[in-house]
Amino acid sequence: MAKIALEFLRAVDAAADAFGPLKSAVGGALYIADAVQKFKTNEEGWMRFSTHIQDCLACVLLPDNGLDTGDDMLAHVKTLEKTLNEIKSTIQILQAQKRSKRIVTFFKDPEKINGMRQTFDDAIRIFQLRHMVTAGNDFTKLLGQEPVPRAVERLLEKFRDTIVNEITVVDAVHSAFPNVAGASWDPDRACFADTRVALFDEIAAWIRAADAQKSAEIFLISDVAGSGKSAIAHTVCQRFRDSLVSCFFFTRGVAGRDDYNMLLGHVIRDLAALSKPLTRKIGSILERDRTVATAGPSRQFDDLLLPLSPLYPTDRPLVIVIDALDEGYKPSDRPEAGLLTILRDSIQRLPGNFRILITCRPDNKIMPFLESKPHVVQFKRALSGEAAHGDVKTYVYQRLRQILTSKNLPEDLSYVSLLIEKSEGLFIWVATILNFLWTCTSPVRQLERLLTENSPSRLPAESKMDSLYQAILDSCNWDDEDFRVSYHLMMGTVLAAKSPISASAMQKLHGNTLSIGDMSRSPLRSLLYGLDANDVPIHILHLSLREFLTLRAPNQYMIDEEKHSQKLAQLCINILNRELPTDIPGLGFSTQEEYDDQTMSLPRIYIGYIAEPVLYACRFWPAHLISIKDGLVDESLRTALSFLVTNRLVIWMEVITLKDQFQSLKEVQLWAQKTLDNDPAIICGLYSEQVAQSAYNIALYLYESASYDQALLAIQEATALYERLAEDDSAECNQRLAMSLNTLSIILFDVGQVHEALNAIQNATGIYEMLLKYDPGSEILNAEYAGSLDNLSNRLYDVGQMTEALETVEKALKIKRRLAAKEPAGFKVDLAKSLHNLSNRLYDVGRLDEIQDPIREAIAIWRSLQATAVYPGEFDASLALSLNNFSNYLASMKQVSEALEAIEEAVALRRRLAADEPAKFNPDLAMSLNNLSNRLSDADRETEALNVIIETVALRRMLARDRPAKFNDELAVSLHNLSDCLQNVDQIAEALTASEEAVALYRILAADRPTRYSADLAGSLGSLANCLLILGNVPEALKHIKEAVALQRLLVIDLPAKHRPDLASLLFKLAKCLTKAKHHTKALETMKEVVTIWREMSTDQPERYTYRLSWSLYNITYNLFHAGQKTEALTAIVEAVAIQRTLVASEPETYSEELSSSLARLSHCLYDAGQEEEAQKAMEEAKRLNDGNVTNLITIS
Repeated sequence: MAKIALEFLRAVDAAADAFGPLKSAVGGALYIADAVQKFKTNEEGWMRFSTHIQDCLACVLLPDNGLDTGDDMLAHVKTLEKTLNEIKSTIQILQAQKRSKRIVTFFKDPEKINGMRQTFDDAIRIFQLRHMVTAGNDFTKLLGQEPVPRAVERLLEKFRDTIVNEITVVDAVHSAFPNVAGASWDPDRACFADTRVALFDEIAAWIRAADAQKSAEIFLISDVAGSGKSAIAHTVCQRFRDSLVSCFFFTRGVAGRDDYNMLLGHVIRDLAALSKPLTRKIGSILERDRTVATAGPSRQFDDLLLPLSPLYPTDRPLVIVIDALDEGYKPSDRPEAGLLTILRDSIQRLPGNFRILITCRPDNKIMPFLESKPHVVQFKRALSGEAAHGDVKTYVYQRLRQILTSKNLPEDLSYVSLLIEKSEGLFIWVATILNFLWTCTSPVRQLERLLTENSPSRLPAESKMDSLYQAILDSCNWDDEDFRVSYHLMMGTVLAAKSPISASAMQKLHGNTLSIGDMSRSPLRSLLYGLDANDVPIHILHLSLREFLTLRAPNQYMIDEEKHSQKLAQLCINILNRELPTDIPGLGFSTQEEYDDQTMSLPRIYIGYIAEPVLYACRFWPAHLISIKDGLVDESLRTALSFLVTNRLVIWMEVITLKDQFQSLKEVQLWAQKTLDNDPAIICGLYSEQVAQSAYNIALYLYESASYDQALLAIQEATALYERLAEDDSAECNQRLAMSLNTLSIILFDVGQVHEALNAIQNATGIYEMLLKYDPGSEILNAEYAGSLDNLSNRLYDVGQMTEALETVEKALKIKRRLAAKEPAGFKVDLAKSLHNLSNRLYDVGRLDEIQDPIREAIAIWRSLQATAVYPGEFDASLALSLNNFSNYLASMKQVSEALEAIEEAVALRRRLAADEPAKFNPDLAMSLNNLSNRLSDADRETEALNVIIETVALRRMLARDRPAKFNDELAVSLHNLSDCLQNVDQIAEALTASEEAVALYRILAADRPTRYSADLAGSLGSLANCLLILGNVPEALKHIKEAVALQRLLVIDLPAKHRPDLASLLFKLAKCLTKAKHHTKALETMKEVVTIWREMSTDQPERYTYRLSWSLYNITYNLFHAGQKTEALTAIVEAVAIQRTLVASEPETYSEELSSSLARLSHCLYDAGQEEEAQKAMEEAKRLNDGNVTNLITIS
């Protein structure tokens, strides 16, 4: 019992590097198991205690016994980890005691053991084991027939699903779909109690009628501006919050809230919170295709919202509220491909318990998409006018009483009836009046004035609101010049700001020219939210106010939004020049001439360092600046802008990158060229080499921090700047341009833009070649050129241009040999890298016999460098990489033990590196573990191979979650290998699952890059077919293997030397499937093609392919025999035996078993041909080779 439990725990420990608490807990138990053997007293008690821990912990970790999924799982494992480590510490203290003290205390051991056992048992009980460990119910029985490696894999799957997904996937979803600030509902903006009763009853009935078996519906509320639609939307969110899934309140002019493209991402983010399966599904979709997060509404609906349908809850309504749909519409929108089309044609494809409530104005660009549609329930009654009379009355009485009470005034409601009558049911009109009265010291008198002097009736809602706004503005103190100035500054800022800002930030931007205090005490408070709170962003009361002030107001009140945006440009630049911090710890990171990619991480700037107005200016000065038209740039702005681009631009680039995201200067540069072409100082500042270098270094920092999309923006900026700087044919700028293009290529590759990456590096090498024409002896240029050729070789490989990739790396190697001959110390590292790459490219084109020399030379260089390294382990990563490749080469040459030795050294090196820097070296460790599993399998150590590939898959799953474009292909490789390992230990059902996942990943990869991944897809299809065949599903197996063969045939056309061996292997699997399907004639034809391929390839490379030929001859014997071609079958098996005798003569341990099988088959054929004596001799020889066991040798099948 204890032995099996200990084996299980050691396997978990080996595979659980990715799960810290689990590994630590198991490590504690294993330490105790080893430590108790050192006790020389109370040995039996200590051993029983250790065995108890092993058995209980193993039972806990069995996936179907104690370790339930759920939010508490990690906490429970951490509790167990803590307990075991406390016991470990106690044992360490006891064993560290001096002998004299131990002699005195050993008799207390039973008491200590009992105490520690009680503590451990208390920790175990939280798992509520389904089967407690007792004398009659041990771990072995609980494990049953399941192999230990499979139990370990299922345990890690459970951890992966319940821990990694709960943290990493949630983060990935939130990162892909950031929260849209201000888009949610606000209880303070909901309708008053007892208003809109009939409407809310109707909405409630509609929501209750939701039926998941039917289609989703829309409830449309469309009415004029100011009729109370937004208040209704806020109220629906408030009253039905238990059913509310998501809400989005569009607001024109507010960044992020005036864009249809933001809606579905916001909804998807909210849907992810409904359940863990939904979160995981969204995460898995994003893993496969990250671009869907930034796609338009159509793709997000089709690729995300719809595929989630089976996971949506069906036991309750799912309410989504969309307010002010008209305020998100832009003239540039394409309705036929966007949100409106989805609402018209597709929303009903969601389950019927989805209830989407939409409010909007009756806009003729929007309503045709929604009116008279079967799935749209339109509220037909007017929200204003006579229909709203009762609701307005209720609202007015409640609100007016609040106002009078708050001011300690008598309840004078004499004008209420007139107010209700004059409102004509327009809620925003009434609400604005009541907001105004709240600001007045004599609200009743002001109400009388408004109703008697300026309250026209029977006007359209727009005119009615305009009249009211003007009346409120008329009541302000326009005789005060300070008020007039502050009004235009404040209201202009509110309307022109790209994102709402607070009163304090506004005051800081404007300085003494703005008196916010005067504004907050004026009637303007009734038209703005947040004016009376210093640190709350200020919003206008209603969109109709923006329209009045910018389009229809009298000149005295009119706000020129464009003019104030231009004013904000200067204010933003001024405050950046004054207050953008230059001495914050961490700033200046982009100006370093030298950098260390081992330590490149973005500094963290604390929020207190960057004040709100400075941060606003950082985010929006470019947007405000480019709104200034030609001829409107005054001298003060020129001076301020000149100072900014000369003295603050690099600091700004760093701050905006750290606090928000990297911002391109492209639009500012184009604007400056058009508007300021006579100001060379500003133009030069914007296009300076310093800006280019900072963008380049920021790209490197972002890349090392795994912000790949942002890194791409930054390196594209740097490249564009260097392209402009290089126009004057400066050798230095062209060299930097080539360097930037090289880095651009690397980042493009990492974000999955393979063809663009190739184009960038081709441009880089072209520039280096041009520069070398003028300075062929430059060592720096030659070294950089050779490095770019290495990169080009890799990118050519990525697109399947294998021959060109080889030629390119050979060119790089030639240059590096020349450089290393002149200066060995300076160029040995570069030489080793190219030798390593050469070995890869030779392998890719099938020239295996040429690989040994370059890879051995590379390893020798790394070892020599390692011996003289300044820092221990400085070259471990490079040595490990070359050892990894060397192992692959040795394996291809059937040098099994040597290949295993090389990969074991590589794994040991990479484990040490990954222990110190997991983020950097875990990918490399996963690569070597994958290859170690293959080498163990080659050595027939199948259980060990399975354990290692289980660890590899767990590690690569974690990597692929963070960077799917980078690591999904590597995950697919390991899943394919996992399937093979599981097949080798006869776990076929589990192997099928792994194969299906590998094929699914490869289909996605090959659809995007067929040249690169078609071979991998074909191989995985072959493995999938094999699993299906073993499980008896012959039709499906046949379908998949035919697809694999078709793919492989296309690849052979382009690169026969590389792909013919794999074609032969797939054809053999096809022949097996055809035989099982009783298509014997086709199976024989297929096997003949297999033999032909191996015969031709063994002629060219006998040392590699002669065995394959003998193996194919052995197998075709079966097909020929059962086709009645017995003479041909005998000829084939005779040839197979002859070849295998030759192989056994040189490597008896490797090939004796195969010769034994072939002799047995030869015996059968000879016997059938009447040659009984020869048949007997062949069988006797087969027995001798196989130690007398012929059970599996005497059949021809």
